[in-house]
Amino acid sequence: MDDDSAQPSEDAGLIASVKRLLCSTATIVVVAFVFRMAILYHFSLDNYARVVVDKLPYGYETGAVAASIAEGRGFSSPLRMVETGATAWFAPIYPYLLAAIFKIFGVYSYSSNLVIHTFNVACAAFICWPIAAIARTASRPRPRPPPRARTAGHRARRRQSPARDRPNLAGAAGRSDRGRRGTAGRRCR
Repeated sequence: MDDDSAQPSEDAGLIASVKRLLCSTATIVVVAFVFRMAILYHFSLDNYARVVVDKLPYGYETGAVAASIAEGRGFSSPLRMVETGATAWFAPIYPYLLAAIFKIFGVYSYSSNLVIHTFNVACAAFICWPIAAIARTASRPRPRPPPRARTAGHRARRRQSPARDRPNLAGAAGRSDRGRRGTAGRRCR
């Protein structure tokens, strides 16, 4: 009899821990990385022959600048067909990173293509951590400010507020004062 009564609480604890594990940011990052790598693997099999045989350029302007850095021409020539000279189209960090990969694995080679795409997939998956941190911060309930002390002096100051001394400009602007009690200079309560 005691074993049956202990079973539901153990199941609830197990379910809660599995739920906590599945909803953790680390699990989401790992699942995102594995899913994207599976898609990359599927599409890389189709492109393998074409990239290796033709040595097709990839990365568009960023890839062209990275190739020119790796080949020793500096941060230049974002257009594939034309030598344009120095450029300022984008920030230099990512092209220099790609140039380092091109230096190690070869310019426009299949292995450098896989390394670059794996790096991009890892960055796309790891961005889940900052997004989760921002969401946690934004959804955190803010503490309510403490209520102001209500004193007799507070009520007296309220009755003598400078808002009563200001003239009511509603009539001067052509608006009607109908429905208000008293004269135009008084506030409606």
